[in-house]
Amino acid sequence: MTGHFSQSRTRLDDQLRRELGEVVMAGLADPEVIEIMLNDDGTLWEDRHGKGMSRIGSMEATRALNLIGHVADALHIQVTRQSPVVEGELPIDGSRFEAIIPPNVERPIFAIRKRAIKIFTLADYLASGIMTAAQKDEIDRHIALKHNILVVGATGSGKTTLCNAILHRIAEVDPDIRSGFHVFNRTQTFFAVLL
Repeated sequence: MTGHFSQSRTRLDDQLRRELGEVVMAGLADPEVIEIMLNDDGTLWEDRHGKGMSRIGSMEATRALNLIGHVADALHIQVTRQSPVVEGELPIDGSRFEAIIPPNVERPIFAIRKRAIKIFTLADYLASGIMTAAQKDEIDRHIALKHNILVVGATGSGKTTLCNAILHRIAEVDPDIRSGFHVFNRTQTFFAVLL
């Protein structure tokens, strides 16, 4: 039975890799890529650390629907016109996967948010000009005082990346503090609360 499951899983992973295609698979393998998205006009985009969004190709609607259907099958959920949203982990690597099919959108769309491989530190935010020295100092001050820090923002605004940078800074300042903080997760949107 285990061998059959293993063979089925291998077949599913191979199918998903084919449907994702070389361009998306390259993005999933690239540690600089944070997220890969398919817009409803069929364009594929990727978001890279410190570089932002760039167009990387396109995907036909039929192929996108097949991919979304296979991911839904792997997650043991149904995707239909009455239930057009798929949310969960991409089976091949655990990346966060969200997709929507018609009628909620004109054509199928999806976003794949990769697990953090590279931590973009507060120093990186400062060096890249995303954050000012005053903003970094303010975060450092609140970390030192063990104040609550709430990170909020729109989809794709960088909440998870900023939380990872804050958590990295906490570990630098006081490695023992890790036993005294919690990270709450609501549908994969993170915020940190320091106790």
